[in-house]
Amino acid sequence: MITVTMQISQYIQKLHYGSMFSFKQVLRKVGASRRTVNYALNQLTQTNAIVRVKKGIYLRPKMSRFGPILPEPGKIAVIIAKNIGAKLYPSGANAVNTLGLSTQLSMNYSYVATKHITSFEVNNSMVNIRYSRTLETAESKLNGLKTKEKEKIILLWLSLEYLGKREIYLMKDEIINQIDTLSSKGRFKLEQILSGKLHWAKTLVTMEI
Repeated sequence: MITVTMQISQYIQKLHYGSMFSFKQVLRKVGASRRTVNYALNQLTQTNAIVRVKKGIYLRPKMSRFGPILPEPGKIAVIIAKNIGAKLYPSGANAVNTLGLSTQLSMNYSYVATKHITSFEVNNSMVNIRYSRTLETAESKLNGLKTKEKEKIILLWLSLEYLGKREIYLMKDEIINQIDTLSSKGRFKLEQILSGKLHWAKTLVTMEI
């Protein structure tokens, strides 16, 4: 007689290495009680067949002679966000670095998301994720733009938010150079989302070096 643990193991073996799945997915797949599924998942975790990334989220790892090989924490965060339909962007110093405005790179995995995602720890690294309603609203106003330009505008927005007025004007030329690479539609939409505390930054969109 096939056990629940065996059923789950067969399900996992059909997944690609690095694939993530949820407790709810397994529960629907095997049709057993929550307690039984939880027990089976704990057994598979102990044998390294799966890795618990955070509460209710698991991953099928690649294996080496040293044990399971996990994706870097940032990639795991991206997969989690994708699974719930959220957009995830680097925040703070990481946003500034991604945009190429600074070579300073934070040692932390720090992100901002358009949906609520609980922060988690993996590979002894903490992945901090904060939800921003303002980001969610700003991103919704960028519909119609190409994906790369949309992402660049969000990174500009996040960098302006992080650096603040004083720091931004110290690197004004670099910021304007980035804005100048946007299409006219992109510049217009960037100006639209610069509201509230970032209202002062609208002048950067119309400035020329």
